[in-house]
This record gives sequence, C-alpha cells and structure tokens, in this order.
Amino acid sequence: MNGTAPDVNEVKRLLAKGMVPAEIRARWGSELAAEPRRYLDLFDEVRTDLADLPLLEKLDSLETDSLEDMFPEEEDDEDTVAPVVPIRPEPVDAVRDEARSPGLRRWGRWLAAAAVLLALSSPIWFGRWFGGTDRDRPAPVAQLVAAPQTTQLAPGAVQTTSLRVEPGQWVRVTALGPPEAWRCEWRSNGSLLRVSDAGVRGERHTGWWFAQGATVRIDWISESAAPVAIQWSVTEVREGMTAEALADAAGAAVDRALEARARGGAQDKEAALAAYSEAIDIWTMLDRPKALATSENAAGLVAYQSSRFPLAVELLTAALARREEMGTPFELAQTLNNLGLAYLGLGQPRRAAPLLHRALPLWEEGGHERETAFTLNCLGGAFDQLDQPEQALDYYGRAREMLLPRDDKDSLFARALVANNIGVIHNYLGDALRASGALEEALRLWRRLDTVDGEAQTLVNLGWARRLAGETEAERELYRRALTLARERGSLREEAFAQHNLGMADLERGRLDRARSGLQAALELRERQGDARGAAWSRFALAEVAERQEDHPAARRFRTEAAQAAAHIGDVNLQVQVATAAAQAARGQGHWLEATDRISEAVTWLEGQRQKVKNFDFRASYLASRMDTFATYIDILMDRHRLEPEAGHAAAALEVAERARARGLLDLLHDAAADYWLGPDPALVARREALLAELNTTERRLRRLAQRPEKNREEIEGLEGKRADLKADYASVERRIRESGLRFEHPEAFQPLSLAEIRKAAPERGALVQIWSGSERGYLWTVTRDALDVRELPDRARLDALAKSVLDAWSDPSGARTPEAAQTLADLLFAPETLDAATRRLAVVADGALQFVPLQALPVPKRLRTSPDASRIVDRVDLVNLPSFSTLALLPEDSWPDRADDLSLAVYADPVFSADDPRWGDAPPASAGELQVAATEPAVPRTRATIADRLDRQARLPATAAEAAAVAALFPKADRVVRLGFEARRDRIVGGDLAKRDLVHLATHGVLDGTHPERSGLVLSRYAEDGSRIPALLGLYDIYDLELRAQLVVLSACQTAFGKEVRGEGVLGLTRGFLSAGSPRVVASLWQVEDRATAVLMSQFYEELARGDVTPVTALRSAQAELRRDPRFAHPFYWAGFQYHGAWW
Repeated sequence: MNGTAPDVNEVKRLLAKGMVPAEIRARWGSELAAEPRRYLDLFDEVRTDLADLPLLEKLDSLETDSLEDMFPEEEDDEDTVAPVVPIRPEPVDAVRDEARSPGLRRWGRWLAAAAVLLALSSPIWFGRWFGGTDRDRPAPVAQLVAAPQTTQLAPGAVQTTSLRVEPGQWVRVTALGPPEAWRCEWRSNGSLLRVSDAGVRGERHTGWWFAQGATVRIDWISESAAPVAIQWSVTEVREGMTAEALADAAGAAVDRALEARARGGAQDKEAALAAYSEAIDIWTMLDRPKALATSENAAGLVAYQSSRFPLAVELLTAALARREEMGTPFELAQTLNNLGLAYLGLGQPRRAAPLLHRALPLWEEGGHERETAFTLNCLGGAFDQLDQPEQALDYYGRAREMLLPRDDKDSLFARALVANNIGVIHNYLGDALRASGALEEALRLWRRLDTVDGEAQTLVNLGWARRLAGETEAERELYRRALTLARERGSLREEAFAQHNLGMADLERGRLDRARSGLQAALELRERQGDARGAAWSRFALAEVAERQEDHPAARRFRTEAAQAAAHIGDVNLQVQVATAAAQAARGQGHWLEATDRISEAVTWLEGQRQKVKNFDFRASYLASRMDTFATYIDILMDRHRLEPEAGHAAAALEVAERARARGLLDLLHDAAADYWLGPDPALVARREALLAELNTTERRLRRLAQRPEKNREEIEGLEGKRADLKADYASVERRIRESGLRFEHPEAFQPLSLAEIRKAAPERGALVQIWSGSERGYLWTVTRDALDVRELPDRARLDALAKSVLDAWSDPSGARTPEAAQTLADLLFAPETLDAATRRLAVVADGALQFVPLQALPVPKRLRTSPDASRIVDRVDLVNLPSFSTLALLPEDSWPDRADDLSLAVYADPVFSADDPRWGDAPPASAGELQVAATEPAVPRTRATIADRLDRQARLPATAAEAAAVAALFPKADRVVRLGFEARRDRIVGGDLAKRDLVHLATHGVLDGTHPERSGLVLSRYAEDGSRIPALLGLYDIYDLELRAQLVVLSACQTAFGKEVRGEGVLGLTRGFLSAGSPRVVASLWQVEDRATAVLMSQFYEELARGDVTPVTALRSAQAELRRDPRFAHPFYWAGFQYHGAWW
C-alpha cells in the first residue's frame, strides 16, 4: 500500500466540500483498491452526519440489488485432516441449504459508494476501473470460450483486458504463465474482485457471476525482470445462474471431488483438485469464507497426497488464515495438522513442528484421540527430519498406543503409517531386524486396506532393511516392485523414493551410469514436487557418483547444493554426511587442511546430535550408524602422521578414537556417578513386568503351534502380530523407564580423556593398548606413562577373519590348540613396543571380532619365550579388557582389599528349570505335555547353554551347586547369602538381594541374543516352591536397573561376555550391563563353557582371592594358568573362555 487513509474528521471535511484532493486520492485510492473492506465502517460512521449532502444522494442512487445478493453466509462442505482422508465429512446437502440463507447486505452498497466516490473525483481512475474507452470495448465472454489468448508483458509492465458478463452468466477464466512471475487484478463496476498472483504453478482459475451483468476488467501485471507470456482463456460459461444455483454448483463440485478422492488414482486426484478449484471460485464469488476455508483445506490435502507440496502449502495457508478468524477448534486443528504435513513434504520440519504443536492440545482438549494420534505421527516425522530419532520414536510410540484399540479404517490406515515410520527410524539406526518387523506389520495393514500408495512406500523401506541385512537381491526386487506400483498409481513421491534407492543400490554395486540415471530421475521427480529434503539427498548421492566417475567439478557442485539445502531445512544428518564426503574427496586430492576442517565440522555436528538422544540404546545405535565419520577423521590424521611424524597427528587420532568409543556406557557411568539417575518409575516397571509375562506366554504358545504349522496357520499369524505389538510396547516402556529416571533432562555430558589424562591412567609396569580396525587399515596405539607408540595393522576384514579362525578353534574341544591364526595375531598385536620382558599388565581396548578372542590365550612371541611352561600370554601378563580408556576415569577408585575373606557374598546357583526336576518330590506341577517334552529331549553336553529357543527345556547344572558350596566355604567369616534351587529366583535379585553385597557369583544358564542384546540374560528358577510358574530371565534391562556396590561380579555361565557388537560402542551384553549397574570388575565367558572344568576353575580362582594380597585379575590369570596344566583341561576350550573386564587395581 502507498499509505494510510485519512482519519474520520478529515473524511467528513473533504466530503462536505464535495471534493477529494489529488494527494489524498493517490494515497487513499490505492489502499482502497487493495483492501476495500477496511473503509466500510468509515463510510458508515460519516453517513449520518452527511445525509443531506447532494454527493451522498448521488452515491445512494447508484446502489444495485445485485450487490446485496453477492455475499450469503457460508458452511463447511467437508472436514479433512491428514494423514487420513476424509475425517467426519459433512453432508453436502447441508452446504446447499446454507447457500440459500439470507445474505450479508450491509457492506455492498458502501463498496460501490467508495468506488463511485473515487471515480467521480478523477476521470483517470474512472477509466482505469471501468475500462470505458472506444479502443477497448469489452468483448462478450460467450465469444471467447475455448479461444486461447496470449498476453505479452514487458518487465514491470501492465496490460488490460475487458470482458462483458451478461446478466446471470457464471464465467470461469484460466490463466497460465511462468510461476511467481506475474499477477492479475480482477475488477467489476469499480470494485476489486480479486488479486491473484501466479503462485507456485503459474496457474490461476477465477470465476465471476453477476445477477445484473457487469463489465470485468483484468489487469495483467508483470512481477519479473524478464518478459512474461500469459496464456489465458474463458474455459466455461454457464447461463441463467442465480446465487442459489451457484451454491448448488459448488456442492456438486465438492461431490465430484469426494468421488474422485475415493477412487484414489493419480488422475482422480487431479480431477478432485479441479473440482475443488471450481468450488473455491464459487465460494469466493459468494463471499462465503467458512465454506471457502473447508474446500481449501480439502484441496490442500489432495495436493499433498499428489506430492504437489508447494500448492498444498499455498492452499492450506489460505485456509488457516480464515479458520484462525472463524473456525472451530476442530477445524483449526485440522488445517494446522495438514499445513504441518505439507511443510514436511517440502522437507521443512522447522516450519512444520510449531504448527503441529499448536494442533495437538486442540485435539486433546476436544477428546479426539484418533486425530491426536495423527498429529503425534506427524510430529514424529518432523523429529525424524530433524535427525532426532529418539524423539521421533517417542511420538510414533504414543500414536501407536492410542491407535491399537481402534479397528476402524482410518485408524488402521494411521497404524500402517506409524508402523512404516517406526521401521524407517530403525533402518536409520541400522537395526534391520526391528525395522523389518515394523515394516512387515505396515505391509500387512496396507494390503488389508488395499492401499497401494502405502504399500509402495513400505516396500521401498523394506528394501532398505534388506540391504542392511546384506540381502542385496531381495533389496533390488523390493525396490522394483515398489517402482511398478508407484507408476501404476501415478504416485510421484513413492516413484521418486524407489528410483532413488535403486540408484543407490546400483552405486553400491559400481554400476555408475545406471546409478546416475536413476538418481537423476529421482531428483527431477522430487524437484517437480517441491520436495527440498528428498532433492538434497538425491544431489548428495549424485555427488558420490560423480566423484567415482572422477567428475570432480560436478561432485563439488552437487555437494555444495546438498549442503546448502541441508542447512536451510535443518537436516543435520545430511550435513554430517556431506561434510564427511567432502573431507574424503579433499583427502583423495591431498588437500589436508580442507579435509581436516570438514571432518572436524562433521564430528562436531555428530556429537551435538548424539547428546540430544537420552536413551542408551539409541545413542549407541546412532553413533554406530555414523562411525564412518570417525573412521574418516582417524584416516586423515594418520595420513598426516605419515607425512609429519612429529606433528602430533597420531595423538590426535587416538583422541578421536576415544571420542568414538563406548560413549553410551560412559554416559551411563557418568550419570550414575553424578547422581543424575533417580531409579526407575515403579508404575513403568510394573507395566514392563506385565508385558514380559504376556510376551513369554505368547512365545510359548507360538512354539507349540509351530509343531503343526499348516493346521495352526491362522492362529499363528494372529499371535505373530500380537507378539510384534508386545515387543514394540516393551521397547517403548523400556525407553520411558530410562528417561523417567534421569534427574535432569540433559545432564552434563562426559568428555573423553585426552592423551595426557590417558597416560596418567596407564598401569605401572604395563601399558594401555587400543586397537582400531578400519576398512582400509587398522591401527594399534600403545600408551605407557611416558610414551606413545602407534603402528599399522591389516584392515578390519583381515583382522576379523583371523579372530574368527581362532575363536572357532578354541570354542570347540576338538579344534587346534594353537592354530596358525593365533600365532599371526600374537605377532601383530604384541610387538616389542607393546610387550617386553618387563611388562606385567596390559589393558586392551579391542575392536571388531577381536573383542571375542581371549587374548590372554594367544602364544607369547617367540622372542620372549623362556620355557615351555611360559608359552602363553596368560603365563606372564595380567590382561584386562576395557570398553575404552576413558572408562578408567569413571570406575570407582577403591582398590581391591588386602583381605578378601570377610567380604559380603551372594551366590545364586542350580536353579529349577523344568517340571521333571527331582527336587519336586512327589508333586511336580508340570502337565503331561511338558513332562513328555522333557523326557524325549536328547542328551546334550553338560554346558551352561545359551540356546534361547530352548528356554523352557534347559537341563539342570548339578555342578553349580557344588561350585556354590565351595565358594561359600572359602569365605567363612563373610556375610553370606547362598540361593540354590527354588531360592535362586529372579524376583529376589530385582528386589535388591544383591544391592549390599561386595562379591556376587551367579552360576546358571545364560541366554544370548546376539541381534537384540536386551533379550539376553541369566536364567533363574522357573518355578516357585508351590509349583507356580514365575518369570525366570534376568534380562539386560533388569541388570541396568540394579544398584550394585559389588567389588566383583562373576558370571559363571555361558557366553556372558558375548553380545551384539555395535561399532564404536563395543559389545553390548551382560558384562556391559553389570559395569553400568555399578560393579567395577566383571568376570564373564566367551563360549559355552564346560560344567566340570568351570567348577574347577572357579574353585581355584576363589582360593586365590581368599588367600588375600592378590587382585581378581591376577587371581583369574593364576587359575587359568593352573587349569591348563591339567592334561584333562589343557585345550583352551576348558580354561580360556573367561575374560576379565574393568579395574585391575
């Protein structure tokens, strides 16, 4: 606007004089043209005082009845909220009835008055508004139907077209030109009807109707610095229309839109948009803002579903402005949700999240649970795009909980969306198994609903999960199926996803031309949709293709564009990946400073994101999925070390390795030490126990049904779905338990140790050793109190192969005692800088498969062998396993006591596993079926087995009772608790039985789940003395929640040192759990240890401890060295399976 209007007194004075000065006309006239409604109240206010003026009589005489019928009241034509369509549609008949209601007549006459007032005072304005010149006679619209016209505009120019609308004609004009380069103003009888800009598509539809006929003037206005060509035509003329007939026409257009949406195809969505456009024109002409907002809301959602995100934003922004003024809370929440969803489609989560947060309380206050779940799902999507997976999963989990009890079609649709989105997060975190479970649930729901678009999207994500699992052929097949479905339905968004992922699959296989073609197609599709986030990821992938094709300028251009888009939309994950790729490219070209700067920037972003994740598991998974960034940093620094050996790059590389190591464990230990942890919420713990019991019951039922799968197929499918729901609920409750126990929302982060601090922590007469296995090469740092040494190792694949070969030989009593791979490993790891004749202690941070090798059993390098009795590392060196060097700063500083015989002691051993256990006496509680299963079980070696699928049928371990008695006898003065048989129960441990014990010994079966370590645990008694079944598995999460003061925990069970290896974090398993629970020292096993040999080993170990003046690590070394001298147990299978973890002091 050019200025502000005069005040009331000035208007009165000017009107009384019958004149409007030129300077006032210029200011007031332009503002009135843009916003005529602002001045209606002004005219009303001055009218009474000026009623006897001749000028006002002239104005009154120009009023027409047609103006009074133009603005009837309005009503909703439908209500729609994303992501489900439509929600609570209103009958169209109600819309039509409302269209016949009395109009708002108040302001029409004064609009005309304002126009005439300005016209009378200026011939120039009169000519511009009415177009009444001999050379520009208005053309009857009937002559222009379907006759395309072209208007050429020079930069900044204006051209005018006049059209004559006959009485009762409804006219529709379509104009098409360059997007956002022009606008047009539509006027009639001096009144501004509409101002339309070109918008994101460059296309506009406009409709008019006048009961008495009118001249319409169109001013085409250039907003471009370049010439603009606008093509326009009169696309429709309807004769004999009234306001009532127009309202009926709008209702019919809405009917057509709903019918087209129900069909659901791509062309149907276009038809729906066209029908809504017609309705929007009519509601605009009739000045029915409420009905207009409803159709804009619905059209915006259709535009979103058609992947036309900018158009969706445009329509929904207009709807929101109207609904904020006059909408109900339900309507306002609808449009807030949908507009947020449209911004997510554009990859703009920072604009989406505030809108969604505004919608949420409106739903909740109205008691709309289903709609609340929809918005929670959208908020999950926003946090997903913001690279905050934990928050995203929390919102998805809340949505899922609200939807599970509902079985209506819309709720099932939303459940499918939520399950798909949960799968995407687990893919992102690198957890293929969890992702597959969620995505397969989504796929079942999509097929039940016959929703092809959703099925195509989930197939793409399932392909991603297959890639993570290494199933490359299955991956490509899923992408191809998704692409076919997307093209059949015309789903551009899903087509772009499938094209992108197919391109990535080709890139990984080195098919660079095919990859470039597919990714370019995906980029073009995403740009057409306005999907900024998706387009940025496609550009990033194209940069990788160009880099491999040695097209470095193109690679740099694509990376720069991707980085700019990532910064704009707030995608930190993409920023990290682009910076990492840029550092790798700079490294390849020898630009060392640029490479270092870019990778340092990437790690800083990465650590900032990691600290936003409170849940231990997600922090570990998140960092593991970004470990390539740390690996690149280390490689760059070690490259520079080779060029500048004295510049400190090797030390910097070690510090980077520490930043990547065991950060989840360090956070847990730090939170506990700083008293950030309050303990779990009792209500959540109770919920977890109930879910665990129900899950166990479901698992048992499934195992029985699986014996006759064909007969029980339907019940099995139902129970598998129930099991998936229970597992998801259990995981959600576990997350909430961890989060609810934090005293502060964001406790102070622990900073890993510097090299100077690491040196101070090194043992006397020993060294700290860190192994890093990279994809190109490995590194081994040796740190003593006065020196740092680093040397190269083979790459990860070679080191893992050697480790696996050794583990295979030693975990089988028939394998070689000293395989060739063991000697090779010893020579690689124990060079003179690491192990010499004076070395008495090594604390090792291993990596990869080396974490599962008992390094103390490796042969001593030949240069150090002095006798056949000292041929193994265990014969001369205490070897300690650490998750990271920085762990040392958080372990308790208390030394092992000189006298151990008065330590308080807890021993759990020889639980009751089965119904045929002889300790039942005359009244076993088992059913005949259970007894039959136990009776027909084949004989197995007496190992402390870890077979999860035989959890119900594990054999008794009689040697553990003797082992417990021997341990207890060695500590006669101790405050002792010995739990055997029915007393060895999980609920006692969870209830705090171990809390005040200095020494804890647990001798039982172990259960290992190498994929999901949280399902690993120790199996305790399955039965109470009264015969009732009780929960038996002391799981990893139970262990995390224990508050121990134990100086030492010994896990005398199978594979308790085993677990899932998470890159950077190390082995997630029971050992890590007990360290986190507060014990600084843990002894655990690497394989299925033999029952008799373990009993002997443990007896010798505790005898050493009881004598005093010896630390647990030395006691274990002595016991293992002694046992291997016994010919019965000379093979490493019998004596080498136990590792020592934690403090050596």
